[in-house]
Amino acid sequence: MGLIHATRMQISLMLNQLNFKLSFTIVMIYALLTYFIHLISYINIDVSVMLSSDALFIGNEDNPLFNLFIKVFPFIVVFPFAFSNILDREVNILPLLCTRMTKSHYYWSKLITSFIGGFLIILIPFLINLLLLKITFPNNNNSHFGPYNSLTYIQDLTGSNVYVSTVSTGLPFLKLYLYSPLLYNLFFTIMLALFAGILSMFALSFSLWIKKYKVILLIPIFLLFYLSDIADHLSYNLKYYINFRLLDYVTINTSFGKLPWFFIAFCLSLLIFSVLRIWIAIRLDMSKGRIPL
Repeated sequence: MGLIHATRMQISLMLNQLNFKLSFTIVMIYALLTYFIHLISYINIDVSVMLSSDALFIGNEDNPLFNLFIKVFPFIVVFPFAFSNILDREVNILPLLCTRMTKSHYYWSKLITSFIGGFLIILIPFLINLLLLKITFPNNNNSHFGPYNSLTYIQDLTGSNVYVSTVSTGLPFLKLYLYSPLLYNLFFTIMLALFAGILSMFALSFSLWIKKYKVILLIPIFLLFYLSDIADHLSYNLKYYINFRLLDYVTINTSFGKLPWFFIAFCLSLLIFSVLRIWIAIRLDMSKGRIPL
């Protein structure tokens, strides 16, 4: 069995596992509940003063339940498939799986599937939320910065209003937003989904060190976010502030101090760690005579 077939088998196993269903359900509840909150709050409100459907998207920091979502995010990215290696050993299914694939394909298919799982639990609910908003709410360009017909709309959006204090320096990727708010939301959805997939891969690779007590696997991702928050607080005391809050880079917000190279380097570090961990695990099994490549 090749790597593609091995990955298909792992995806099939993942989709039928309770852990994946749980994480997917949590994000779907967030997507639907936020939509219904908007729906109820705009009853009997004139269309002209409603926020645009694009501004109500769940990937925007101004949405209700957003703060709750970013608190549970470090945990839900672990659930899709990161526990699978431990579960395989607990139920002793590993020998059976290795009769249908090589151990190297087993490891690499696990890593690929964990990425797909983390990617899907964000992508699908967020797209459903975006579709529901587009069907229900107007596209009047009203944003959290103010009504579209406001005299200072552009200045507020770009953070260049010299008369009224604005939130920050404006939206990132402003040209894309001005071209199409819909594409803007899709862009950040894919960014967040990719980030969730990378974190899920990291959790899976870390699970190779854990033999039991699956709950320990929730700690590494939590620590990453916890340490990034500490670094962010410490950064306020520096002459040049750098935003270390990880989710600020992949959600729609106007927070300042973002350093794209920091986030890119962080994601690359997780990817390299995950790949190296899998490669080392394969080499260790080879050296012990456990597997043929």
